[in-house]
Amino acid sequence: MRFIDIDIDKYRNVPCFKLWHWTINQIIIFIYSVVIFYIMRLSATVRVLSNNLCIVCFQANLAVQEARYEAAMKDLNKAQDQLDEKEKELEAVQAQYDQAMSEKQVTAFLYVSRCRGVTRVAMDKFHRSSDRLIV
Repeated sequence: MRFIDIDIDKYRNVPCFKLWHWTINQIIIFIYSVVIFYIMRLSATVRVLSNNLCIVCFQANLAVQEARYEAAMKDLNKAQDQLDEKEKELEAVQAQYDQAMSEKQVTAFLYVSRCRGVTRVAMDKFHRSSDRLIV
């Protein structure tokens, strides 16, 4: 005898109605499975949020490192400009040095040639070979 006249066959596929036919163990397993599902979902959410937090930390660190890199590149460019200027100065001084050494060699050769009486042929020979010696 029923207190309320309900057509039970109509509600057989409704999950909450099916719980009436379950044992206590089945109900506990069902509840635990729901709880475990939400715990896993929560832990996945926490994992995603912690990954996002790590990404934010990495992005902040990247910004700091990029600023350091830019400052270092400015210093490098400044130093490179100074180096270029000094190399130009060095080339000018090196040219003066080479010219002075060439004049000194010629003067020394003329002095030696006067002392030893070197002929004109020997002097021409020296000039041809000195082209290879002096850069």
